[in-house]
Amino acid sequence: MVEITELLLRKRSEHNEGQLSNLKEITLHQFEIESINEVLGIYCRELQILYLQNNLIRVIQNLHHLKDLRYLNLAVNNITSISGLGSNEHLEKLDLTANFVWDLLSVESLRENYKLREMHLLGNPCTTFENYRLFVIGAVPSLQILDGERVAKSERILAEQLKEQIKKSIEEEQSRINVADIQENIEQRDQDKKEMAEHKNAKEKAQEKNLDGINEVDGLGLGKRVSLTPEEEIEKYGKVMQKNEGKWAFKLLQEKDHYVLDIPAGKYMSLSYVDIDVQPTFVRVTIKGKVLQLRFDREVNSSNASAQRSTTTGNIVIKIPYSTLNP
Repeated sequence: MVEITELLLRKRSEHNEGQLSNLKEITLHQFEIESINEVLGIYCRELQILYLQNNLIRVIQNLHHLKDLRYLNLAVNNITSISGLGSNEHLEKLDLTANFVWDLLSVESLRENYKLREMHLLGNPCTTFENYRLFVIGAVPSLQILDGERVAKSERILAEQLKEQIKKSIEEEQSRINVADIQENIEQRDQDKKEMAEHKNAKEKAQEKNLDGINEVDGLGLGKRVSLTPEEEIEKYGKVMQKNEGKWAFKLLQEKDHYVLDIPAGKYMSLSYVDIDVQPTFVRVTIKGKVLQLRFDREVNSSNASAQRSTTTGNIVIKIPYSTLNP
């Protein structure tokens, strides 16, 4: 667990010569921070822009002293409910992309944030509610942009006219949410991020010791060899090796004119952990440092491959067209 401390703030404010009292902007993303403590409010009361994305934060709290805060980025955290921003009267933009906000009714806590013009909630469970967009527009009248789309005048009128019916429907949908399932996904994301942090730290330590070829160090202090690159495998074995280090229950299907690779990698896992490399004879997908590598029975058109998340399962789905040169 990483805590927000005075030392961390001074290190991250080098652009301001380490001065905190008049600091306007600070970036604290990807530090595995689990909570927002009171340190920010003590030392950085003039903050206007605060980046806290890609951490492990579950609750929005201890920001009440940041009276001049204009932009708060909490994307890719573990937040389930919106709260703690009532005192931030100058807040103009709020980014909660890819969190776990299921309590859509909590958006009403932002009603008094009269300067809030832009908000992002894509990737949260609440966005699947039928009247999600109209409810948010009605709950936060000052909004001009929601999820990157400008609020239309017709939407604002409709949201006001149907306010009571929409809120009732949201209450009904929210009551059916499986909170236990969401908590399980939060725990999985926490574990994923901690594994990635441990992997990164072990790799850095190995590099510092100049242990050539060492990728990570296990609990016994024994080095594990780095996976060979496809080029090294071809040189050593004469072909790319099949591998499934993450033991994913993937499916590789052959359609009429393309392959479909379906990988169940976790519905709420950030795609920042995924790297996809499609070559004419194989595909290599690296997820949280673990490799899935598959050879094709026929050559493919790698330049026209596409990848997306399934809207129903959350799986990574890669479509790879066959090459027209070698049918």
